[in-house]
Amino acid sequence: MSEQFALILTELQKLNARVTNIENVMATKDDIADIRNVMATKDDITDIRSVMATKDDITSLAARMATKDDVADLPFIRQAVLATNENVKLLMNNQQVIFETLEKHEMAICNLNEQTSKILKVIRI
Repeated sequence: MSEQFALILTELQKLNARVTNIENVMATKDDIADIRNVMATKDDITDIRSVMATKDDITSLAARMATKDDVADLPFIRQAVLATNENVKLLMNNQQVIFETLEKHEMAICNLNEQTSKILKVIRI
C-alpha cells in the first residue's frame, strides 16, 4: 500500500509540476485585458483598410510619378522660361516705343499734309 501511495504521490507531483508550468506560460485575465487594450479591433482594421492605399493605388502612383531623369532638366527649363520672360518684356517695351514713334510720325505726317494743303491753296490762288 505504501508503494501505491508513493506512486500516487509521484503522479500528483508530476501533475503539480505540469499545472505550475501551465500557469507560468498561460495569460492571466490582466494579461488578456492589456492585450485587448492595445490590439486593433475588426472595426479599427476596417477603418484602416478604407483609408489605406491599395497595391493598385501604389502601382498607379508609381507609374505617374516623376523620376530623377524626368526632373533633371527642370533647372534648364526654369532658366529658359526666365530668359523667355525677359525677352518678352523687352519685346513689349520695344513695341511700346514703336507705337509712340508711330504716333509721333502720324502727327508729323498730318502736319505735313496740312502744310502741303496750305501751300497748294496758295499756289492755286
